Amino acid sequence: MEGGYTLYTIKNFIVQAFLQKLLLRGAVSLGEFYVDIENSIYFGKALLDAVELEGFQQWIGCSLCDNLDSLVFQYFNSFSFDPKESSKRGRLVEDTGFVINTYPVPLQDGSFSDRYIINWVSGIIGKVSINDHFLDSELTGEPSIDRKYQNTLIYWKWWESQCEDLLRRVQSIGVNDSLYKGWEGLPHKR
Repeated sequence: MEGGYTLYTIKNFIVQAFLQKLLLRGAVSLGEFYVDIENSIYFGKALLDAVELEGFQQWIGCSLCDNLDSLVFQYFNSFSFDPKESSKRGRLVEDTGFVINTYPVPLQDGSFSDRYIINWVSGIIGKVSINDHFLDSELTGEPSIDRKYQNTLIYWKWWESQCEDLLRRVQSIGVNDSLYKGWEGLPHKR
């Protein structure tokens, strides 16, 4: 996937912003887009799609618009797993899940949308403890804002459980997990 580096850059941008306590929500789209920087003019279907998806989300995170699904699926299929074992939106893919993953993204109306996401939390785990992070103390009393924080904590805990599951699987097949200690985001709890 040509945009793999772009998605990795977006993930790192979100991680660095989060570490500076700048909370971001966004969406990534692909398609026609017109830019006139000199006159501050930006328009196109890709921008409209991204703005629409960003506004529907009820968390701190970044989703990929549906127009990227086939490219991401091709990217996943370029790795060593059998696509017959996976639905279109896939399972956790060990080789790629640290940048792109699937997750039921919480929406403003209380529903969820199973989407590809930029897995920014994989860049946070190991640098910041969920128990020590400011999200725990940021509840404002405003339900719409607090729900975003709570949904983000749920996502964070979900990713930690995915990593712990992966580590158990690695250990169960007898692979020396010291090989995996450098994996960005993988918690090494004993």
